[in-house]
Amino acid sequence: MSVATIESFLVDIARHITESNPGTLEQLQTRQEIALAMMGVLWETSKYENDPRYGHLELKLNGLATFYLDRRQYLREQAAKAGQHKV
Repeated sequence: MSVATIESFLVDIARHITESNPGTLEQLQTRQEIALAMMGVLWETSKYENDPRYGHLELKLNGLATFYLDRRQYLREQAAKAGQHKV
């Protein structure tokens, strides 16, 4: 799996659990934390480059997850409306 694929995956997760809206300081900080974590993995695994069992990614994201919660509420409301319109 490519580094870009992993980074994209982590950024997508971060969008749902932080207030990292495009163009905000928090988005920049979140992406920096992801990049730092990935560099740490590369640094640590380079020590054991002949042993494929090594490599550990640890990432901590802080935030309120409001995007995720708002989206979940919206989807629940849409499901409830759809259920009401059935005959």
